[in-house]
Amino acid sequence: MALAWAILPALIALLPADTPRVMEIAIDPLVAGAVLAAATIVGLSVGVGPTIGTTPLRTPLLLRSVTSSESRGAKRLRASLVSAEVALAVVLTIGAGLMLQTMWKLGQVDPGFRPEGVLTAHVQPTGAKYRSMSVADYYDRILERVRALPGVTAAGAVQHLPFSGYSWDIPFEAEGHTVPQGTAVPTAGMRIITPGYFAAMGQPILAGRDLERSDAARPSAAVVSERLAATFFRSPEGAIGRTIRPRSAQGPGDILTIVGVVGNVHHSSLTSMPGHAVYLSVSKGGIPAMMLAVRTDGDPRAMVPMLREGIWSVDRDVPLSDVETLEAKIGKSLGQPRLLFALLGAFAGLGVLLALLGVYGVVAYSVAQRWRELGIMVALGAERGRIMRSVLREAVVYAAAGLALGVPAAIAGSRLMGNLVFGVSPTDPSTYAATVAMALITVVAASVLPALRAASVDPVTALKHS
Repeated sequence: MALAWAILPALIALLPADTPRVMEIAIDPLVAGAVLAAATIVGLSVGVGPTIGTTPLRTPLLLRSVTSSESRGAKRLRASLVSAEVALAVVLTIGAGLMLQTMWKLGQVDPGFRPEGVLTAHVQPTGAKYRSMSVADYYDRILERVRALPGVTAAGAVQHLPFSGYSWDIPFEAEGHTVPQGTAVPTAGMRIITPGYFAAMGQPILAGRDLERSDAARPSAAVVSERLAATFFRSPEGAIGRTIRPRSAQGPGDILTIVGVVGNVHHSSLTSMPGHAVYLSVSKGGIPAMMLAVRTDGDPRAMVPMLREGIWSVDRDVPLSDVETLEAKIGKSLGQPRLLFALLGAFAGLGVLLALLGVYGVVAYSVAQRWRELGIMVALGAERGRIMRSVLREAVVYAAAGLALGVPAAIAGSRLMGNLVFGVSPTDPSTYAATVAMALITVVAASVLPALRAASVDPVTALKHS
C-alpha cells in the first residue's frame, strides 16, 4: 500500500492533459481494503492449502526419514505456479514491447510542419470595439509587434492550431467533380489564417503562393492541402486556378479559387491520415479568437514574457491563454500511448521480477531436496557439468511451460491491442521472438546460482548431513 501511494503522483503525471477530473484521482479506501483482503486470502490459501489432506508424520518416523520425499501433487503445484508467473511475464512483456514500438513509430511520423522552436498562444479579443473593428487589422498590429521581438523569425495566426483539440470541418464540391445524389459529400478542415502562418509553422508551399494581406479584401482566394489537390486535380500544380465551393445546410457557399497548395498536416492525431484542408485569409467579420504560432531561433519558452508584452502592448485587456510550445501540444496528444507504455512496462518489469524469484526459489528448493542424491552422484563419479545441466534443464521446463501458456494468451489478446498500437502488428514476430529470448535468459539466469551450488556439493558433507 505504501508503494501504491508513493507511485500514484507519477502515474497521474503520465495521464493525458484532457483527462477529466484528474485531480480527484486517489486510492479509494474500499478498493484498498478489498485488495488487502484478497491478498490475505491468497496468502493463506497458498500457505495452508498444500497441508490439507496430508497425513501427520510421527516424530520417530520423521527422524528416520531425513530425506523424505514430497508428493507429486506438491511438485506439480509448485511447477504450475512458476509456469503461470512466467506466462504472465511473457504476456505483459509482449504488450510493453508493442507499445514501445508504437511510441518509436509515432516519433518517426512527420506531422507536416516543423514544431521545433515554435511558441503558441490563444488570443481572444472581446468587447464592442472588436465587433466594429476589422479582425484582420487587429492581428496585423499584434503580429507586427511580435515579429519585431528579438529572436522571432516568423509569426502568424490560425483559428485552430494542429493538436489543439479543435477543428472545423465543412462539406465542399470541387470543380469538375459533381457529387452524385445519395453519396457522401467530401469534407475539408476549414482553417482561417493570417499571412505568415505557413512560414511560422514551417509548412511547405508546394505550388502557387501564400495568402496575402490583400486577400482579406477578396475572400475568394484559398490555399488547399496537397491531398485535396491530388485527389480532385491530380497534382498541386494542376489545382492552381481551379475552384472549390463549400456547402452547408443553408446551401452552396461562395466559390473559392485555389491560389496555392501546401503540404499535408496531421491536425488531430499522428495516428490518423491527414485529411483535406482549405486555408482562407482572416477578414473583416471573421472569428476574433485565434491561435498564434511564433517561430524563434532559440528556446521558445524564453520568449513567453516578451510575447505577452508584445500582445498586450496593443490591448492589455485581451485575454491570453494556452501559452506553450508546439512540441508540448504534440506531446499531449501522445498521452494515452505513453501512459499505456508506462503501465505495461511497469507491470512487465514486476512480472519478470516475480518470475525470476519464483524460478530461483523453486530450483533452489529442488536442489536442497536432492542434496543427498547429488552427493551420491558426485561420489560415484558424475561430472559436475552434468549436474549443472540437470538443474538448468528443470528450469528450462518451467520456461517452456510458461511460454506454451503465455504466447498463445498474448496472441489471443492481440485483438485488444489492435486499436492501441500504431505502425506495428499486434502479432509482430520480432516482439514475440525477443520476449521468448528474454524469458529463456531470465529463467536460466535465475537457475545459475542453484546450479552452481548443486555442482559444488561435497559428497562427504552431503552424506554426513543426510
